[in-house]
Amino acid sequence: LYRSFTMALDSEELMQLPLLGDFFRDRVAQMPSLVEGDVFVPPFGAITPQRHYFLFGQPIPLANLSANDAEGIAAVYAELRTAVESGMHALLDEVRPLDPFRELGKRAAWEALNGVQAPAPLDSTT
Repeated sequence: LYRSFTMALDSEELMQLPLLGDFFRDRVAQMPSLVEGDVFVPPFGAITPQRHYFLFGQPIPLANLSANDAEGIAAVYAELRTAVESGMHALLDEVRPLDPFRELGKRAAWEALNGVQAPAPLDSTT
């Protein structure tokens, strides 16, 4: 997903800008946040459209987790982050390179000629 757009500057770079840095730091300080040190999403621009890949992982049980259990919440966050990063790497490094129709032009031409959606190599991550 993150390779479907291009970041102009990341959050840290925006806050270090000579004229705008103070403005961005003030805005970040005013925004409510559930995570200490959380910042904002920097501006981005679209690049050539490519196919998007989705991977749904196993559910993470939260029924026995208390909102006051900081250690438990940190453990669940670490587990979730690892699962998301692993899924992203699998899709971008294993699935996407095997997809002959990942580029819009080639996929659109194939679909126009065949009248069906171009196949995707989604089974290679399972």
